[in-house]
Amino acid sequence: MQHLQYQYLRAHKALLVTSSSLLAGSDLLYGDELPSNTLGCFRIKVYSYRVTVLDQPRDTGNIEFEATADNLLYFLYAMRVNVAKTGAGPYVYTYTPAHVASPTTAAGANVRKSLSILAVRTARPFGYLGCNVTRLSIRIDNGLMLCTATIMGITETQQAAPGAPTWPTTPPFGPLHNAIEIPNATARTDIDTFTLDIDDGGEAANRIKTTGGRGPSFIQWGEREITMSMEHDFDALTDYDTFLNQTIQAIELSGTENATTNKVSFLINATVVDSYQVNLSGLGDLVRASVAYHGIHNTADIYTIVVNSAESIT
Repeated sequence: MQHLQYQYLRAHKALLVTSSSLLAGSDLLYGDELPSNTLGCFRIKVYSYRVTVLDQPRDTGNIEFEATADNLLYFLYAMRVNVAKTGAGPYVYTYTPAHVASPTTAAGANVRKSLSILAVRTARPFGYLGCNVTRLSIRIDNGLMLCTATIMGITETQQAAPGAPTWPTTPPFGPLHNAIEIPNATARTDIDTFTLDIDDGGEAANRIKTTGGRGPSFIQWGEREITMSMEHDFDALTDYDTFLNQTIQAIELSGTENATTNKVSFLINATVVDSYQVNLSGLGDLVRASVAYHGIHNTADIYTIVVNSAESIT
């Protein structure tokens, strides 16, 4: 983790991923070839040319992985959040939304950070620096909590191979270790799929400059949007009545493997139902309901994320 955006720090945390699309990219702008032209008795010769303008590069892509407390910590630090670290080990990390437009270069355990990411593909290392998480998606898939982090960085630079990594041994949040409360404190057992998206609307901020490389000057955040979706057995009208009445309620998703060293909870403090659909795809199928939620700012922070872990971020 880093607080200087243009400084690559050697990777020290290994992460097993299920997929990755993180790549360095750049748009190329090509000018047209201009032919010779004749105007009246004057012949104006314009020499053919082709102009290639290299636009500012940017690193962007998704990283998908099985969620655990110790790997979520790093990606949460790279979001638009306020951080509070407590405890002497194990530690409790509390994340709440920060109302800022760009990352910080301050240091310390209670300050959000940028990431240096080393991706090794067929023994070829790619180093990405100044990386921030602009969107985080948490979902339950077949009883397993998965995370997709959308990464946007400053630039890519070749790095040396990291050597033999030390792979994490913390177990992911699998069946019997995830809970969904709608509203919070009311555990649900009729839900089979659930997705939470926190989108901070990140984009590359390009500025006129003569030093620091062609990459963006920083990553800027835009309008925050929080959405959720789920499917449940349609055997009661409780959720439907919430939709009709536009009742504001809190929703909590949590995963617990160990209450002090491997636990995470996502509390959305105020939500409303965007849509409620009751589907029947065919005879003999269960009647299911598909529900979409929208997080809103009410009297408290729109979300509170708490992570219990033995991992220490400084």
